[in-house]
Amino acid sequence: KEFKAHKCVLLLEANALHELVFIESKKGSRSNEGLINVVLPEVDESSFEAMLMFIYTKVGPKIEDETTARNILLLADQFNCRNLKLFTESAMVKNILDSSNAARLLLFADSHSLVLLKEACMNAYITNPDAVMASRNDWT
Repeated sequence: KEFKAHKCVLLLEANALHELVFIESKKGSRSNEGLINVVLPEVDESSFEAMLMFIYTKVGPKIEDETTARNILLLADQFNCRNLKLFTESAMVKNILDSSNAARLLLFADSHSLVLLKEACMNAYITNPDAVMASRNDWT
C-alpha cells in the first residue's frame, strides 16, 4: 500500500522515518509526480497506517489486543515516534496488562526500554506475586 506524508511532519514526529526519506531523496528515488518513494518491506501495513494517523491527527489507534499493541510499539520505536510510543505503552498498561501476562510483558518492556510498562509490570508482581508466578508457562 502507498502512503503519503510531508517531510516536515515526519521530521517533527518520526525523525527516523524522515531520515529514510532523506536518504531515498539523495538516491533520486522519485515518482513522476516528484514524490519520494520509500519501500518498507518489513513494516506491518495497518500499524504504519495507525502511526501516520496518530502523527497527523493525534488520535490514538484502537489497541484491542497485545499483538496490535506490540506491533505499534515496535514501529513507533523503530521510527522514533515518541508520542505514539508513550500513548501505546499507557494503553497497554490500562487495557492489556494483568497478572496473567505481567511477566511476559515485563520481558518485552525491558528489552525495548518501555519504562512505563516495565514499572506497571513490576507493580503487578508486587501486588499479586502468586498470580504472576502462576503464569510461568507463558514466560519461561
